Amino acid sequence: MIILLLISLLSLLILYYIVEQQRTSRMRTIISKVPGPTKYPIIGSSLEFGRNSVELLKNLQRMSADYGPVFKVWMGPTLYVVLSDARDIEVVLSSSVHLNKPQVYDFLEKWLGTGLVSAPAVRWKSQRRILTPAFHFKVLETYIDIFNTNARIMMGQLEKEVGNEKFDIAPYVDKCTLDVICETAMATSIDAQLNEESQFTKSLKVVSNAVLVRAFKPWLFPEFTFNLSTLGREFAKHLEYINSYVDKVIAQKKQSMASFQPTNDTTKDENFYGTKQRHVFLDLLLMYASDPSVDLSDKDIRDEVNTFMFAGHDTTASTIGFAIHLLASHPDVQERAREEVKSMLDDSDKDPTYQDLLNLKYLEQVIKETLRLYPAVPYIGRKLFQDLTLPSGYTIPSGAALSLFFYKLHRDPEVFPEPDKFNPDNFLPERLVGRFAFTYTPFSAGPRNCIGQKFAMLEMKAILSRLLLTYNIMAQPPAPVLASELILRSDTGINVRLEKRT
Repeated sequence: MIILLLISLLSLLILYYIVEQQRTSRMRTIISKVPGPTKYPIIGSSLEFGRNSVELLKNLQRMSADYGPVFKVWMGPTLYVVLSDARDIEVVLSSSVHLNKPQVYDFLEKWLGTGLVSAPAVRWKSQRRILTPAFHFKVLETYIDIFNTNARIMMGQLEKEVGNEKFDIAPYVDKCTLDVICETAMATSIDAQLNEESQFTKSLKVVSNAVLVRAFKPWLFPEFTFNLSTLGREFAKHLEYINSYVDKVIAQKKQSMASFQPTNDTTKDENFYGTKQRHVFLDLLLMYASDPSVDLSDKDIRDEVNTFMFAGHDTTASTIGFAIHLLASHPDVQERAREEVKSMLDDSDKDPTYQDLLNLKYLEQVIKETLRLYPAVPYIGRKLFQDLTLPSGYTIPSGAALSLFFYKLHRDPEVFPEPDKFNPDNFLPERLVGRFAFTYTPFSAGPRNCIGQKFAMLEMKAILSRLLLTYNIMAQPPAPVLASELILRSDTGINVRLEKRT
C-alpha cells in the first residue's frame, strides 16, 4: 500500500513537472538572457534563498552582487525577476498597467480580503479613490492627540528599564504603534501597552506570523495543506477572533450613526454622536458606505480596517526601532535632533501640535535616512500580464513576477556616497535637487504608492520626539541582525540603555 502511494506521488510529481515545463516554455525562452542561479526540476532555484529570513536578505544581496541589478530566480515553478536599478523600477512603478500583485500576496487574502494592499488592480483603483480623503491633512491633524497620548504611555512603560544595562526596546515600540493604529482605525483601545493579556494583541501576532512563515514554506502554499497544518489551524482560530472583534465594532458604529439625529448646529458629517469629535478611519468608511453610489459592504469595510492596521503597525514599528538604534549609535545626531525638538517646544513639556511635527525638519531627515538604510518593506512584488521591456535592455515575459528590491536600490553609491553609512544630510534640501525620484522609494512610488505615508511620518515624529525629550539613549550589543520578511526587522532586537533626562 505504501509503495503504491509512493509510486502515485512520484507519478503526480513527474506529471506536474511535464505540465509546468510546457506552460513555461515561452517564458523560459524569453528570460534565458537574464542572469541568475541554476533552475532545478520542481524546486527551481529556491535553495538559493537560504533557510530563514536572515539568510534570505544576505542571499539576495549576494545574488545582486553576482548577477547585477536584474536577475532571475525560480521559486518552484514561479519565475521572479529581481530589479534594483532605478530606471527599471520607474518603468514598473509609474505604470498604470503593471499594478497587480504576485501569488505570495494571496496568502494575505483570508486576513485582508480585497483591502487596498492586496486588491487586484481593477478593484484597487476604485478603492483608492474612496479612501484617499481619509488621509487628508485635516483628518490627520485630528490624530495627533492619539499619537501624543500613546507616546507618553510608552515613556511611562520604559521607566522600568532605566538603570538596566541593556534591554530590547522593540516590544515597547511595537505595542505603542499597535495602540495607535487601533485607536485611529476603530476608536477603540486595546491597551496593548498596559494590558499584557490583550487577546486582540495575541491574535494579531499569531495571524501576522502565520502569513510570514507560510511565505517561506512552499509545502504550505496550497490551501489544502495549509488548512490541515497546525499553523493553518491556529491562523484560522485567531483570525476568527480578529474578524468577530472588528465586526462587533463596525456594528456598534453603525448603530451609533443610525441613532444620531443632526440638529441645526451639527451635521452627520461633523459628528455621529451628538458632540463634535474626531472621525477615525472606520467612521469615514461608514460615511462613504452610506452613499448609495459607493460600493462598500460590511466585509469590504472590515477588509480595509484590517488592511489599515496591518500596513500601519509593523511598518511604523520597524522604522521607529531602527531610528532608535541609529540615534543611539550616533550621539551627535541624537543631540542635534533633541535640540530641535526642545527649541520647537520652547523647552516646555507640552505636546507637539500638527504644525510642530511638520516643522521638525532634521528629525524628518533622520527618519528618511533610516528608511533609506532600513526600508520597512525591503521589496515589493508585481505580476506581469504582458511582456515588459526594461530600460536595461532585458525583456521580461508575461506571467513572470517582479520583485523590486528597495533595500539594494537605496544603497547605490552613485546616488548616496558611502551608501552603508548613516548620514541624515543625504536629505538636505539642496541634495535633493536633481536627484532622480525613483532612487528612493521607502513608501513605494507611482499610482500604487503608500496611501498612509504622511500618517506614518507624523506618528514616527511624535513618538521619537517624546523619546528624545524623556531619555538619553545608548546603543548596546548585539547590533541588529536583519531579517527580511514582508517587513524588515532585527532578529536580535533593538538593544539600548536609557538614562532619564531631568
